[in-house]
Amino acid sequence: EWDLVDPKEAGILTYQLAFDTEDGDFSSPIHVVNAGNNGFANSVSISHKEMNKIAGKAGVTPSATGTLKWTIFSSKGTKRTKSNVEHTLIITRLGGFEEIPLEIFITGAATEAGSNIANAIAMKKISEGVFEIYTRLTEGQPFQFVSGTSEDRTTYSLTEENIVMDGTSEVGETGVYKFYLDFEIGSFERKHITKVSLFLNWSQRYIDLPYIGSGVWGVTDYEISGLSGSD
Repeated sequence: EWDLVDPKEAGILTYQLAFDTEDGDFSSPIHVVNAGNNGFANSVSISHKEMNKIAGKAGVTPSATGTLKWTIFSSKGTKRTKSNVEHTLIITRLGGFEEIPLEIFITGAATEAGSNIANAIAMKKISEGVFEIYTRLTEGQPFQFVSGTSEDRTTYSLTEENIVMDGTSEVGETGVYKFYLDFEIGSFERKHITKVSLFLNWSQRYIDLPYIGSGVWGVTDYEISGLSGSD
């Protein structure tokens, strides 16, 4: 957030927030973002993920700490003016990966498809570097995540809190799990799914859906009654 230029002196202006390296002079900023309200506001909100990328542009490596500078540019027509005030910002980057995979698969003896890499199960891509899957895993057997099925693939596994390169992982109980992997910040979420039910609002009861496989729960040849109030 910053002070607006007095419109009585300069008229209506738009603003941009610019970042540069600690020794930069903003002649070629590493990142520029428009202010809120299409550039007319005197503030802007930036997510932690975007700040992580900006720090990367400044040469700060994952999990390391570095210093950036930021300032404001105001524009009126084709005239662009840099603020006389510059600020420093110390950032500790998230523990993500420099090379974000375009796709991710799960494979290994614990998985539904087994350890044959050709049968690895593709995860759903939610956004850049973010993937999820619902799948059944067998306890005590290894599994891992891979960036592809070719020989030059990258392998990933899970620690207690982070995604790491190489290695394998295991689950302590056989069952269906949801995995949510975020390679931009190097973290993950894992949930053990114990039950999935269909709720019938008109009869206020649940129908438990068995796990069919490949992330699907359901029933076949099942008649749902009670649409007219009868049970």
